[in-house]
Formats: sequence, structure tokens, C-alpha cells
Amino acid sequence: MATLHLPTLLIALAVVTAVAMTLVLLAAHWAGARREGWMWALGSLGLSGGLALLTVGEHPSNTQVVLGYGVLSAGLGLTVGGFRTYAGLGRAWLPVLLLGVLGLAGAALFAYAEPSAMARQRWTALLTLGGCGWTGLWLWGLPEAPARTAQRLTAAGYLLTTLMIGLWLADPLLRVAVWSGPPMAALLMLMSQLVTLGGQMLMLTQRHAGELTLAATTDALTGIHNRAGFEELATRKIARAGQTQQPLALLVFDIDHFKRINDTHGHPVGDRVLRRVVSRALNTLRPDDLLGRWGGEEFVALLVGVSSEQAVQAAERLRVAVVERGFKLSNGTRLSVSVSIGLMATPAQADDPRTQLRKLVAVADMALYEAKRGGRNQVQVGHAETRPPPLGDAQVSAWVAGATG
Repeated sequence: MATLHLPTLLIALAVVTAVAMTLVLLAAHWAGARREGWMWALGSLGLSGGLALLTVGEHPSNTQVVLGYGVLSAGLGLTVGGFRTYAGLGRAWLPVLLLGVLGLAGAALFAYAEPSAMARQRWTALLTLGGCGWTGLWLWGLPEAPARTAQRLTAAGYLLTTLMIGLWLADPLLRVAVWSGPPMAALLMLMSQLVTLGGQMLMLTQRHAGELTLAATTDALTGIHNRAGFEELATRKIARAGQTQQPLALLVFDIDHFKRINDTHGHPVGDRVLRRVVSRALNTLRPDDLLGRWGGEEFVALLVGVSSEQAVQAAERLRVAVVERGFKLSNGTRLSVSVSIGLMATPAQADDPRTQLRKLVAVADMALYEAKRGGRNQVQVGHAETRPPPLGDAQVSAWVAGATG
């Protein structure tokens, strides 16, 4: 390692930091995550700037050394705080204050009261070990998310840094000579910046892509799946049900006289009724049941692993949950709301899942209109022998109809 040229490494570290900071800030801007983006960028600047303060000049003054360690520790705190912001944990500035104060205090203690360059290095290494180790383990253990791959990549960078620091701290016992002097420290910082900043940028872009996908498949008013999202997930559930020979049931329900509610009380009240009906449906159905807004005031629910009798009972519970509790308006008026439900239940089949979904929707939709014609506020069951309308008239999208791959 004697051939490592410190000025060249510091220049490379400065260039990498500047480019990576710019990319992270751009990714944060596009992802709507400006706060964590700025914290990560400033944290990277603090880490690189602190190392530069410690290594510039042959004999740095005590003030320069203390300031360098303080800036480096605060940079680490900013990075950790950025991850807290990314996860929505709050108190993002706590790691900045904690690590910054501890780094500054330790550096001052071992620069003025008990001067020792090795003690300063080991104190800061311990702080870095704790910050990087916590960040790496926390990121690695995050649950499934759109940015899972990027989170694991970033975690690997932090855990690798933690391992190198741990080996250096153990060097007096192990004699592994992980690094020697400022040039190796600058090289390790450069490698760490490349991995962690790249991972942070990927985390932001992957999460943004996941949020866009979620927005495209989620109904903005009610928060449940929209038509496209329901169809995509329903075909997957139907396919899995076919493999495990589980029966299926599909409910189609809509709010009775919903146009009258909008015309009489206004669209804000109509929107509130839609949200309340969805809330009661979610509370009535099982956690694994799939609920979606089909359009307007019409909703669909897919139940897997239930018999025809169980499906009818589930539909009746939903109907009762809506009609019995009613809705109270802001002026104190009680608004009576009911739903009509059409139901189609079928045993496990080996058909194509999209074909099954088309049949379920078409027959349940016909049963819904029977419930409407029968007086509303009731459950009607469709039967397998019912001939659904032609495919062109079926209430499904082109995606389910097989027009696209």
C-alpha cells in the first residue's frame, strides 16, 4: 500500500462525492424525497470533508483535527438520519446531534486533555462502527418493498465498511493490517462512497417506480385497488387457487340509489359514503380477500377457499354491515344507505385464470342486476349454468380479455 498517493485519492474522493451527491439529489427530487436526499448528500460531504481535514497538511493543528473528526461524525449522523427519514421514523436529527457531539467531544478529549492520535482514531472508528453497523443491519432486515434490491445493496456497503473497521480495531490482537495510514483510509472511504451513494440513489428511484405502479393500480378516493389493479391481482390469486384446488367466489356490489345521494346531498357526501362503504367492506371481509373499485359506485371482491354457502354468508354480512349502521351527516341527519350484491361461486377449475375471471364477473354482474330488479338491498346468487353475455359485452377490461400479453 506504500504506492497509494494521498492527494490523488483525495481528488478522486472529491469528484466521486460531488457526482454522487448530484445524482442522489436528482433522484430525491424525482422521487419526492428531498429531505432524505439532502441529508444523504450533506452526510456524504461531511464524511469526505472530515477525512480531508484530517489528512491535509503534514502536521495538522489540534483545532483542525478536532474539527475534522467532528465534521466526519456529523456526516455519519446525517447519513443515518437520512435513513430514518426514508423509513418515516421521525427524529431524523437525533443521530446528527448524538454522533456529532460524541465525535467532537472524543476528539477534543484526546487532542487536548489526553493527547493521543490512536485514541482519537479508535474513538471515531467505534462511532462509525456503530452507525454503519446499525444502518446495514436495519436496511438488510427491512420487509419486502419495491426498493428491496437497492436496500440490500446499500446494506452490503455499510456492512462491508463495518467489517473493515472492526478488523482494524481488532488489529492489535489479530495483526491483520487492514489499513495503514491516511492513504488506505481515503481509499476505503472512496469505495464506501461508491457503494452506499449508488445504493441510496437506487433506493430512491426504485421506491419512486414502485409508488408510480401503486398509484396506477390504486383508487385515489378509497385507497383500494382500482379496476386494473384488481384484475391483475385477481388473475394471480385465481391461478394459485387452481394449483391448490381451492374454490372461488366473486362478489359484485354497488350502492343503491347512489345518484340520488349525489343529487340530494352533493358529491362530497357521495365521496364520503363511498369511503365508508369501503371501510365497512374491509372490516367485514377477511384480510386475504381482494377488494377493488370496479367503477363509479360498483365494487368487486374475490374470495378464495370458500364454499358457496360461506360466500353467501360473507355477502350477507357485508350487506347488513352497510344498511344497519347508516351514515350520519355533518348536520346530524341520518342517511340510509344500502347495497345490492351479486355473487358467483365456483369449485376449483383448470381454466385459464383470465377466462375464469371473465366468467365470474359476467355471472355475478347479472346476479347484481337481478338483485336490483328484485327490490335492492339484497344478495342474489348467479349459477354456473347462466349464460353470460358475449365477450364484447362483458364488464372486463382488454387486459383481462386477453387483448394484451
